[in-house]
Amino acid sequence: MNNKLYKMSKLKNQLLDKKRKNKSNPCWKLNHEQKNYVENTLGFRTTPVIYSITTRSFQNIRQQSSILKDIHYAFKRGVPRMVRKLSMDEKKVLDEHSVKYTPYKYVIHLR
Repeated sequence: MNNKLYKMSKLKNQLLDKKRKNKSNPCWKLNHEQKNYVENTLGFRTTPVIYSITTRSFQNIRQQSSILKDIHYAFKRGVPRMVRKLSMDEKKVLDEHSVKYTPYKYVIHLR
């Protein structure tokens, strides 16, 4: 068994053990491959909760929304990426200003 299969098997055993013990839904960092494995092979549903946002600067920051101010000032401090929860309104604002964000952590629904 190679390393990749071992990691997937370990992930499967951890999730099935949590399901057997009736634990709450875990919030884990998953890569794309693990996410597909959990959804397609194991049949659990995942939803992104925390997002990784690429920082950049903006013009006329005083009149922008608070999420854009946070991104702008993080960029000024030298932070290349910031991680936080996003609401639907914040996602729309980021899409309007073409700011890149990707899912960072997922909630895995065991039931």
